[in-house]
Formats: sequence, structure tokens, C-alpha cells
Amino acid sequence: MNAFTLPLNAAEKRHSEFFGRFKDWVNTMLDRYGALLVDWKILTSRQIVRMADAEFIADLALAIEQGIVSTSPAKLLSLYRDNDEAFPTKVELDERISGALDVILRELSGLQGTYMTKPHVFHSLVCALIHCRFGLKGAAEATGIRTIGSYFSDSEKALSSLKRLAAAHEEKDVSEFGEYVNAASEGGNRAAQRAIRVKWLCKALQG
Repeated sequence: MNAFTLPLNAAEKRHSEFFGRFKDWVNTMLDRYGALLVDWKILTSRQIVRMADAEFIADLALAIEQGIVSTSPAKLLSLYRDNDEAFPTKVELDERISGALDVILRELSGLQGTYMTKPHVFHSLVCALIHCRFGLKGAAEATGIRTIGSYFSDSEKALSSLKRLAAAHEEKDVSEFGEYVNAASEGGNRAAQRAIRVKWLCKALQG
């Protein structure tokens, strides 16, 4: 039971079961970027109390490990279990996720307050940045977008294009970016919708 006298959710169960390296890394990432999730209203206070922030970071780690896949409690549980005693990909995960979040804070802060901060869209944005810079496993095949070795071609053009996508999502305007709007409006963490979102976000980032 938690402070709300409700049954523990999957994220709370994982953090009560494991005390190893992966959990420590997730907590370290939240120490560094938890304020971003709060200040940008990506997650609500209640969601954070119930450890949605930890699940968000773990879900990004899953994307780096497995590519654009659907999330499930079983997959996230395996991440915690498999990396509890030894965590061989820690440096890689840290570099990719920290790099993407830092560039959002540094170069794309104009997205704050837009529909780009919906949690499922923000997850796809981080994945798109990582794919543009480093590549995500299987993402080129799933999206048709190649890795360019940088987060974007031009920061101002990328920000402008991302704002256009966010506005289309907010207004449910399917006239120009219908595929993206539909995938963004459906929400969720399914692979098919994620691949569409990442494709269009990469297009925006790459100009």
C-alpha cells in the first residue's frame, strides 16, 4: 500500500522490489531532470507521487535497449531485474537520455507550454532526438528516417517545425500533418503510434 491507501501500481512495485544499479540510475536521472517533468507539466504531481516519473525514464531506457516498441510492465520489470547487479549499458543510456534532455532545455525551451509536452509526445520527442543523433535500434526501418549524427539540422528551424506539429495536434488539424495528429491524439505507448510520431518529429528536427 502507498500513501493514498491504494494498491501499488507497477512502477511502485518495481521500486519496492529492486535496490540495485538500475534503480539507482533511475533515481539519479530524476534528481537531474525531475524538475523538467514538473516545471514543464509533462506529468502531474499525483502521477509523480505514484512514480510515473521513474516509469518515464525506464521507458526511455527501454527504447534505447529495444527500439520503438510497445511498453509493458513485463518489459520494464525485465530492465530492472536484468540490470540490478550489473548494468553494462549505463554509460550509453546516460549519454543518450541526458544529451537529449539537455538539448531540449538548452535549444528547444520554446516548446514549454505546447502540446509537445504531452507525456506520450514528449517521450517520442526524446526518442526522435536520440535517433537523429545516435540512432535507435530498428528505427530507420520503422520510420524511414536516417540518423544524421546531430540532434537537428538547425535549431531555429527545428523549433519552428516542432511548434507547427504541436499546434496541429492541439487544434486537431489534419489538413497538413494528419498522420502525426492522429498518432499524437490517440496517445498511448503502442509501437505503431510511436513510430509515426518519431517519424514526423525526426522530419521536423531534420528540417
